[in-house]
Parts: sequence; structure tokens; C-alpha cells
Amino acid sequence: MHTAHQSLRQPLFWILTSCFAGMIWSSQFFTMFTLDETLEGLLLREMGISSIALCGALLAVLLSWLVITRDMERLVALTVLSKPISRAQFLFGKFSGILIAVGFSSAVLAGILIATLWQKETGPRMTELTA
Repeated sequence: MHTAHQSLRQPLFWILTSCFAGMIWSSQFFTMFTLDETLEGLLLREMGISSIALCGALLAVLLSWLVITRDMERLVALTVLSKPISRAQFLFGKFSGILIAVGFSSAVLAGILIATLWQKETGPRMTELTA
């Protein structure tokens, strides 16, 4: 849990999550350029899922790099590994903490994608605005 808490306190986590949330929300305006109006929902959903996957991959790589190097610099890893705990258990704890943080970010982004899809479905159509 310490690694998840440490990951959630990183400014990089919130910057990436908010940037991708903005990308997901603003993608509804880019789908208006399609010629077929039935493809707008499909395109919006695919762009949102791809954004969530890309954000998760970036967060996993960058947070693991930040958390492990910070523990090495502060000698936390040496202190923990001097106790009767194996390296595999230490790394599994780090892995599960980062997985919790990436899962939290993915859940937030999935909620924003669902809200954006709902807004796109129930909002006014272009034909209604021009008529």
C-alpha cells in the first residue's frame, strides 16, 4: 500500500491522468469530421479505449522508474531487504502498488469515457443545431 500511496502522490500521475482525461473528453469534437454519423460513437469509443491503454502503459513505466529509483536513493530498499524478506516479495509489493495506481487511473478515465459517450448520445445532434 505504501507504493500505491507514493505513486498517487506523484505530480506526474495526476498530470498524465488529467491530460488523458482531457484528450478523452475533447475527442468528441474530433469525431464530427467523419462522413458517416453512425461511426461517431464507434470512433469515440475506440479513441477512448486507446487513450486509457496508452495512459496505463506510460504510468506503469514512469511510476515504476520513479518509485524504485527513489527507494534506492533514500536507501529504503536496503533497509527493507535487510529484514527477512526476499527480493521477489519486495518487487511484488512494488508491482502490486503500481498496479493499484494504474488501475485507479484507468477507472477514472473509464468513468470519463462513459460520461463522454453518454453526453454524445443524449446531447444535441448537428442536424438539430443547423435546422
